Amino acid sequence: MQAHRVVESKTNRSTMTKRTRNTADSSSSSSSSSSSSSSSSSSSSSARPAKARKRKAGDTANAQLEDLDEIKKRTNVTSSKLYVAEYSKKNLTRVHEMIRWWVKMKQTQALQPSEHRFAIDGWWFKWNKIHLLVDPMKWFLSSKTRTLVTGEIVNESKSNLATYRTATAHFLKRAISQDREVVDASRIDTYKMSIKAHFDSLKKEEQELKQSGKMSLQMGGSIFSEDYYRQVCKDLLEKDKPKSALINISGLHTAGRMGNIGEQAVSHLELVGDAIAIQFPITKTSKMDEGQISLHFYGNPDNLEEDINHAYANHFLCLTSGPGEHGRIFPGGKKPENTFRTDIKGWSRVNWYSYCFLSFFSFFPTFFSFLFFLFSFFFFLFSFFFFLFSFFFFSFVLQDCTQKRSTKINGGLC
Repeated sequence: MQAHRVVESKTNRSTMTKRTRNTADSSSSSSSSSSSSSSSSSSSSSARPAKARKRKAGDTANAQLEDLDEIKKRTNVTSSKLYVAEYSKKNLTRVHEMIRWWVKMKQTQALQPSEHRFAIDGWWFKWNKIHLLVDPMKWFLSSKTRTLVTGEIVNESKSNLATYRTATAHFLKRAISQDREVVDASRIDTYKMSIKAHFDSLKKEEQELKQSGKMSLQMGGSIFSEDYYRQVCKDLLEKDKPKSALINISGLHTAGRMGNIGEQAVSHLELVGDAIAIQFPITKTSKMDEGQISLHFYGNPDNLEEDINHAYANHFLCLTSGPGEHGRIFPGGKKPENTFRTDIKGWSRVNWYSYCFLSFFSFFPTFFSFLFFLFSFFFFLFSFFFFLFSFFFFSFVLQDCTQKRSTKINGGLC
């Protein structure tokens, strides 16, 4: 019985393997037939022009460009948008100032005669010799001095001198990215580390001056009160300036970080409970999602002039086409902080004119009283001096007459 069962199990296994082979052959044949049909369908479909697929935002992908001149033109336009024109202009002014000084002092080891579009007086940087720019840069920075209140002459402030370092770094980056300048990375590191060490020394020098009491510890201007922000926001809303009102009230919540306020985007906003949170960089150099802090803006419905949610709502309602490129809350080419300053200057100028006008007419009766007082005073002086003149004149005449009578001279007034 056991042997019969073993034989029977072997026969069952052989039949099962045959069945699996048959099914595999049938599936392979069906897959080959399906692949041939799909290939035939794909070949037939490739003959037809493919439809452009619409994307979620509604835009449609175009065919790839093949005109190289047009491609180059579009590339140049895109590359030119990397830097703001005003920022580049300021950096160019500082770079020209340095080059003129170096040429005057005959320190041109890191310069070369050039017809570069940014060259000044025929001179421009020799970027592959940037490591030789260390000493001329230090000497130029040391040539900038200032006189403290105590009369001591010290180096210019670190913050002002840093603009020249920034300007040089700006055009170094442009030379590598746009002009395809080949610069040894070790030479760039040598320049950067040496200049950084010099600025660290300037920072330590300023700290010593502050500790010794020769330099004031106060930084920046006076602190604005909440009442000031509230009143300015109220006046701006009355003048139909919702954009400037939002910038003003955002300055109250962010300690006046106007640069970061101007770069706000819709993607930075998030709802946390009953508050709006917005991402702000901790430092000026940090990028998105690096060193971020979320500031919570709570509303104040009792005082709408200081309610930031109300200010956001007014600003969004007054936008003609919604947030700008990349979801910018303040779209447009002009910086929001400049718009705020312009509105404040115009509003304060109108208020000053109206104040002078109203003050003049409110002082009108007092002004006439003052004129009457001046007239009375001068009339009194005139009367007093006239009395003195008359007194002395008649005294002289009387004395002369008495002298004539004594000498018995006939004629005259007497």
